[in-house]
Amino acid sequence: MSADWVIGACWRCDDTDVPVVWVGPATSCGQHAPVHLCEDCLIALERRILTHFLEHQPGPPLAATIAPAPTVPLVRTAMAKRPTDRPPAQLVSIELGLFGLRAQADGRTGREALRIIRERHPRVALAAVGTSALMFAILVVVAACLVA
Repeated sequence: MSADWVIGACWRCDDTDVPVVWVGPATSCGQHAPVHLCEDCLIALERRILTHFLEHQPGPPLAATIAPAPTVPLVRTAMAKRPTDRPPAQLVSIELGLFGLRAQADGRTGREALRIIRERHPRVALAAVGTSALMFAILVVVAACLVA
């Protein structure tokens, strides 16, 4: 998807006559207004959104996290928490689309992003697994026909 940059006013920092891009509509009382952001504000907004989603991901179910109790008490120091003013060092984005169903998730690893899709969009994940199994079965049949 390409973005059309135009000269205008940024809705976040109030700069005027700067290159801005449309990021979506603002709706109030049934009326709509186009929201435009400059490059710096767009980067800040993307950073804030990614930080929010990566810090607020639900963990695995409790049954999957059962482990023996630690023998040494765990202590969390202030240095153990990642600063929130920087984006994560790695970001993996996965998008599944099938038969009009779409799901997208961002995670620190591919497995985490896939786990998020499985939790939030189980139908899309099931459709993707079913399609993969069907394609594998077709491949096996074609290979068997070629060998015979």
